[in-house]
Amino acid sequence: MRQRSNAPTMGFRSGFATIAYHTAAPATWLLTMVLAFVIGCKENARVTDSQPAKEPASTPPPVSIEQTAVKPPEPPPPPKRPKDSWLLFREAGDEKVDASIVADWTGGNRLEVKTRNVRKVVLDLTKLPEGAPTRGPWTLQIDGQGIEIFGKKGRVMDLFRSPNGDWAIVPDSHRAKP
Repeated sequence: MRQRSNAPTMGFRSGFATIAYHTAAPATWLLTMVLAFVIGCKENARVTDSQPAKEPASTPPPVSIEQTAVKPPEPPPPPKRPKDSWLLFREAGDEKVDASIVADWTGGNRLEVKTRNVRKVVLDLTKLPEGAPTRGPWTLQIDGQGIEIFGKKGRVMDLFRSPNGDWAIVPDSHRAKP
């Protein structure tokens, strides 16, 4: 019968045999690690007589300076502007941002306008839609603000939006034509 020693051991099973490494044999441990490293390394492929030689990689044709020139980026498209009707767009609040105007004759003498990014417009009462009254007074509702327009000084006038958002008719801007 075999006696067991009290020496610390590390072990693993490989097949049917048990291999034990004692702390007294560091050379065996080192030899095992070196063998595992050498066996695990791959050798570079060698060209033999049985393998055809690889063709050398072709070099690309020389590139001219014109081909390597970097094209400047295209400028962004200009901002969108409203189409003219009886309310003519003249100036945006921010020139780099799209502007819009929705202008409607809602019946009677009432005109409703909603704007976005608009600072200056021309109101041309001579171009109102067919069926709209040709005589005032008109009630202009622009961005929620009501303005009474009589048209006695002319039927074309400039409107300006102040920095705080209020619309006003520009004094002495009344005229017969735009």
